[in-house]
Amino acid sequence: MLKRDLTLKLSTQARAPGFRVELHGTTFRLIASGAWTVAEATQIDAALKRLRVPIPPTPEFTGEMDIAGIAEIDTAGAMLLQRTAASWSAGGLRTRYSGATEAFRILIEEVKSRSGAERPKIETRAPLKQFVDDGTKAITGVGTDALLLTNFLGEVTFALGRMIKEPWRFRMTSFVHPLDHAGLRAVPIIAMICLLIGAVVMQQGVVQLKPFGAEPFAVNMVAILALREVGILLTAIMVAGRWSKMVYPQSLLFIALLLIMPCIGFAFGRWVRAKRFQNECRPLIDRLEQVLATMQEPTESDRI
Repeated sequence: MLKRDLTLKLSTQARAPGFRVELHGTTFRLIASGAWTVAEATQIDAALKRLRVPIPPTPEFTGEMDIAGIAEIDTAGAMLLQRTAASWSAGGLRTRYSGATEAFRILIEEVKSRSGAERPKIETRAPLKQFVDDGTKAITGVGTDALLLTNFLGEVTFALGRMIKEPWRFRMTSFVHPLDHAGLRAVPIIAMICLLIGAVVMQQGVVQLKPFGAEPFAVNMVAILALREVGILLTAIMVAGRWSKMVYPQSLLFIALLLIMPCIGFAFGRWVRAKRFQNECRPLIDRLEQVLATMQEPTESDRI
């Protein structure tokens, strides 16, 4: 936001935001006043849209934007002025600015240059073509995922074979820590969830089987549901969530270390070069210190 010199005009003397128009000879003038900022942009925009030029678009008549009365202006106000001037020029009324300070002129020219830039066109595709493209991407994604899964299984098989061949490469701590964090410590929460779901299923099963006299079968239903279906699914979801929660911070730490390693190497290299330069220049520095000490010792004349 640009403001005029407030030492020349007190804020209490600033006029209300807006404008007035007048016809001065063959010049149609828009005299702006007050603040042309984003806070007043809606009010000023509505007034400018209702403005009509009451003169014919002939070469004898010209337009003028007198902005000497504007106390402050920002990009929104400059855009409104530029849009109005462009509309008058498109209608055949040559328009110029007057009363602009250097800062105001730079802002208006910048808005003018930016407003004339060509906007990027949004590519529109036919519904059938978009459907075919989406289907192709989906099929390609399935193939890519299958390839990645095959690659992962191959890496696991290779690592297992190398571990059998070279057992000393197996890292017991790295193997036990994820199992403890994502598996053993997840047993209480998984047991509690299975207990609550089993209680709800048992209650609903008894209610639904009671008209048939088959309430005892609700126990078998809960057992089968917990051991074969829901229990395994809940365990997989919980383990996957805890595993990602454990691996993600470690991945961020690893990435941060990779990013900072060049900086550490650069700093270490500078330190090594500085130490080497200091060692090579040490004899010269010692000699200079001796010379300075000799020059500072008082002579016989100074003692007298």
